[in-house]
Order: sequence, then structure tokens, then C-alpha cells
Amino acid sequence: MKQFDLLYSAPFALLGVTLTRGKVSGIDFLDNEKSLAEASEIPEKSKSAQKVKEELDCYFKDGLYPLDLSVELVGSPFQIKVWQTLRKIKPGNTVSYGMLARQLNSSARAIGGACRTNPVPIIIPCHRVVSRQGLGGYCGDDEQRIDYKRCLLLHEKFQLVLGFEE
Repeated sequence: MKQFDLLYSAPFALLGVTLTRGKVSGIDFLDNEKSLAEASEIPEKSKSAQKVKEELDCYFKDGLYPLDLSVELVGSPFQIKVWQTLRKIKPGNTVSYGMLARQLNSSARAIGGACRTNPVPIIIPCHRVVSRQGLGGYCGDDEQRIDYKRCLLLHEKFQLVLGFEE
């Protein structure tokens, strides 16, 4: 049974948020009966969990609200580099896997792999990374998750741009 520090009801799914030392270390989409059953009782909200709730409330009221939450990341040096770069993509903007690959001297496939393993989607906005031919994948590519990506992009009233500011 997975222990979450916060259950957050987003417009499209229930999110299970995990905190480590007061920083967001995981966000899970609790979108089926199995994952809901695995979510254990939530303890009384900590100040850190309350801050996450407040930030997510602001974001889901205004898709252009820039989330300002500390994260605790565990991954390879390459994954962490990609995830840190993704945080620079402003709400309402998108970049392609290929553009990120060129910027990071990598391949689009490697960028997609790092996005797929992103432990804190929404806060690290891998939904803002798209393919040349369309949306691309999201959090493992199942159709329901791609619908979440579509919902997040529509919420942000995204515009396809050619890059982002450093």
C-alpha cells in the first residue's frame, strides 16, 4: 500500500502526492480502482502538503500560474538534467522532443525516456513536450494519460513555440 502525503482532486484525476523532507518527490495519477485501493489513509496535512495543495489550487484556477514548489529528484544525471530543463518551459508554451534533444546534445528518444520516468508530472511539466507530428506520449503512453496531457495543455491554452527562454 502506497503512502501519500496529499490526495489532490485535479479536474481530470485524483493525484497522490508524496513528500520527502518537505519537497515533492512523487505525483501519481490515481486513475483506476487498483491505484485508488493502494492509496492508504492520508495523515493530517503538514505545512508542506498544504503548500502543495495551495499551489495546485492556483494552477488549476489559472493555467498560466507558474508552480513554485521544491522537488526532491532521484534519477540518473541525464534524467535530472532533462527534468531541470523542463522546469524552464513556461506555462502555455510547448517545445518538441527534438528541440530539447538539440539543446541538451542528446536524442529525441532519450528525452522521451526521461519524460516517461518523470516522478513529479505537472510540477516538472513534461506535458509541455510534444512531438513533431502531434502530442507525443505522456507518463507511459496509455491513452488515458495522453488525455491528461491534452487536458493540461488545453487548461494552459498552449501555443506552439520554437523554444523557451534560458
